Amino acid sequence: MGSGVTLTVPKTVPHWLKERAAAGITTNRIKVRLESLFVVPPVTFDELAEPPFGRFRWGVRSSGTYLPESVADAFEDLWEQRLKAIGVATNTSAQSAVPTKRAKARSRS
Repeated sequence: MGSGVTLTVPKTVPHWLKERAAAGITTNRIKVRLESLFVVPPVTFDELAEPPFGRFRWGVRSSGTYLPESVADAFEDLWEQRLKAIGVATNTSAQSAVPTKRAKARSRS
């Protein structure tokens, strides 16, 4: 699990698997700058089962998943608290280079 900011707008490119690319399948890519990345997540799935997070399905195994703004706001608050508690400096003033409604990456694939 980690967090960061987007550096580019989504760009449609050939799929990374040769067979799919040969079939004309594309995918979207963005560049991100990760500011933190953890082997052991600072927030657990058990915690995400509790309100206000429990209404969202967190085990998504694909990228580009939309996270409702109210859940994203609550998660960002929890994330910042956890990183502070474990002594990891956060850059709350980090801004995405891309104008979007929500700059922080939400997919975990």
